[in-house]
Amino acid sequence: MHSSSKPSSLTLSRPDFLEGKITLPGSKSETNRLLLLGALTRRPFRIYNYSLSDDSNVFFNFLEKLQVKVEKTSENTCTIYGCLLDSHFREVEIYLQEAGTGLRFLTAIAPFLDGTILLRGSSQLARRPIQPLLQTLIEAGAQIEFIEKEGTLPYKIIGNRKWQPCNFKLDTTLSSQLLSALLLLGPILPIGFRIFTKGLKEVSGAYVQLTLDILKDLGIIWKLINPNCLELQQNEILRNEYYVENDWTAASYWLGLSATLPSKIILPNLTLSSKQGDALQVHYFSKWGLEIIEGQNEIILKNNIGNLVNAFEIDFSQMPDIAQTFAVLACFAKKKCRLTGLQSLPYKETNRIQAIVQELTRLGVEVQLKNNSLDIYPASITNEVRIQTYNDHRMAMSFALLANLVESVTIIDPMVVTKSYPNFWNDLEKVGYAITRHFD
Repeated sequence: MHSSSKPSSLTLSRPDFLEGKITLPGSKSETNRLLLLGALTRRPFRIYNYSLSDDSNVFFNFLEKLQVKVEKTSENTCTIYGCLLDSHFREVEIYLQEAGTGLRFLTAIAPFLDGTILLRGSSQLARRPIQPLLQTLIEAGAQIEFIEKEGTLPYKIIGNRKWQPCNFKLDTTLSSQLLSALLLLGPILPIGFRIFTKGLKEVSGAYVQLTLDILKDLGIIWKLINPNCLELQQNEILRNEYYVENDWTAASYWLGLSATLPSKIILPNLTLSSKQGDALQVHYFSKWGLEIIEGQNEIILKNNIGNLVNAFEIDFSQMPDIAQTFAVLACFAKKKCRLTGLQSLPYKETNRIQAIVQELTRLGVEVQLKNNSLDIYPASITNEVRIQTYNDHRMAMSFALLANLVESVTIIDPMVVTKSYPNFWNDLEKVGYAITRHFD
């Protein structure tokens, strides 16, 4: 009866033992980089295991609007035909929804295209740090017109296919992810082109490394000349296909669930030597005693005991997207836990620091916020909890872990998970969680 409508909330309760094989979504970080790169080569470019997330759909929509054909098949494979550099258009409007990656990457490529692109997004997306990238492009000669407020969405980028900037100078203090947007322009920049940076590695440097690794795999080489300068040494895409690894950020929920209940969970298409920065989390789960075995192109999680979580102090500056998972895991610890390096969290889908503090405080957990760090103290949580999700997919998925601590958890607006992991609730049912969906 409700097959086409979304539940307004859902309630989940745990089984005694978790067991199953869970195919996580393809990495949206890898997918979004590859969708842009694939559209910068004139040869057909094939992506295997692409992400089905809302964020990646923003890229598919962008390519379609700019006359680049993308053919999808049922096996999560797509082939990109045509090149953005050959597109000719007068003015195209792109609504980015909440897609931060889309905002950064499309802003960087638009000045090089033959036409005008109007970028719009949600009010929360407009709060994301983008001004340093805009400043870089404007200083290099790009033509950008702000519709409402200077330095933020919405804005028009008047492209010029003949534009040839000399170099880029970027302040990466707020977010090094802005640098990824410029690095991805490698296929259309001349050899010897330089990007000068300020404040590199302060925030999210792992995502820059992911970008460099993917580019290198395809034949594009950026060399670090000094700590504040990258030079383009090879600019030709040599490969025309890429297999996307499954998403290590999505894996954090399964590592968390497996570390707090007896379990045996198999996660295919993940490797411990992953290019994704969030694979670093494995270290902490292993330290607690979760058995993590690397098999033939899969990871096996084993726990025969139950709750393994010990008090921790972790810096999340290189893996900010899994901070919420660990904030919830802190509720399972017997002593105070500290999360540091959270400076990018206020600029995500919601102000994530504020959302974490509000939801944990409502549950009776003592949380202290100071200088981009959270101290979370042990507390007794009521047996039935309701969680607001603040239009943030990671709030919904991370707080679902509380089902392993209390009798039941009700998640409000649970389908926000489509932003990155559309099958999350179905996968929980697959390993034994009882889920009741509520429709208004």
